[in-house]
Amino acid sequence: MKKRRKNLGWRSKRIRMLRGLITTWGRRMPPWDNMRKRGDEAIKHFHRALRITPKYYGALLNLGILYYELGNFTNSVKAFERVLGINATENIAIYHLGLVYAEWKDIDAARAQAAILKKLDPEMAEELAQQIVLRAY
Repeated sequence: MKKRRKNLGWRSKRIRMLRGLITTWGRRMPPWDNMRKRGDEAIKHFHRALRITPKYYGALLNLGILYYELGNFTNSVKAFERVLGINATENIAIYHLGLVYAEWKDIDAARAQAAILKKLDPEMAEELAQQIVLRAY
């Protein structure tokens, strides 16, 4: 005999949905090396999570990194700017934003990100400065 599920409220549905996405990401999604092959599927999952919870920090950060890895720098910048709107001291978002600016050959903007990062994490700022030099020239 099957049990019927109760009609859950919208909050319970949201929590179950987010848990399902986190479980999917943690167990079933491919590693970053294979993400290029299944990137569109991952992007759909992140956008689905963001429709439910627009300020879902982890989804925004991972979406920005995914867009960066796939070479979609415009959407990557949008995602990272939204992350920095939530938490202005997020090292990973600042680092990747600097990488995007370096890819675009906007050295001044990339160095500005490195200066911001230097106050937060000097080692990561040094790595970003090296990556800026590699990508810019």
